[in-house]
Amino acid sequence: PLTLHAPAEAEGAFRTLQAGGHIGKLVLRPPAAAAEAICPKPPIELAKDGTVVIVGGTSGFGLAAARHLAEAGVRHLALLSRRGAETPGVEATLRDLAALGATATVHGCDATDPASLSRALDAVRAATPPIRGVVHAAAVLEDGAAAALDGRGAARALAAKLTAAEN
Repeated sequence: PLTLHAPAEAEGAFRTLQAGGHIGKLVLRPPAAAAEAICPKPPIELAKDGTVVIVGGTSGFGLAAARHLAEAGVRHLALLSRRGAETPGVEATLRDLAALGATATVHGCDATDPASLSRALDAVRAATPPIRGVVHAAAVLEDGAAAALDGRGAARALAAKLTAAEN
């Protein structure tokens, strides 16, 4: 759950956060003028005439992002994941996205390997409209309580995320 606050309500929102008197997230909306100056056309609108690449797009947050984008009108999605077409349930995913009006392609690649990622992106560029957006949702999971996460586990989870982003 979340509660939206106008910019003028920022102080009250922070006081609520400080007092722990809320459930879920407190979200501050940027002033309209600032938001328009940063991005005069919403990113989803820019993406509608192209392809959005979703790294880690066949499960979890990446798959949820793909569904959201399809519902918002993005018509071309390229889902990248380590297992690619071998991901359990990927056929149903493609059908679900098609029912929402999106054409999705699935590409197997390890985004931490520059050559593998390059081959996947070459295939995307050859078969779809120009890339207009990227969602980096790939992750190496280190399940457990944050308090119990040691340096080695944190480094393992972050290294894959950062290396894929760099590539």
